[in-house]
Amino acid sequence: MAKYYCVTTSADDEGKVKAAITAVIDADCKPENSFRHKRNKDIYHDWFESEEEAKALVEEAKLV
Repeated sequence: MAKYYCVTTSADDEGKVKAAITAVIDADCKPENSFRHKRNKDIYHDWFESEEEAKALVEEAKLV
């Protein structure tokens, strides 16, 4: 088993972006990334094999 980190990112219609590591799981294979469009924002769930990669995406989102 391996550890996987989920980063949830939301981007609203006004251009505001928020991101955070929202889940850490142990699994045999990496979960699929997913996307949902809500009324006024898009929500992404991206899975990473390392905490460093997950943190990098969170930091990148802060720059938007």
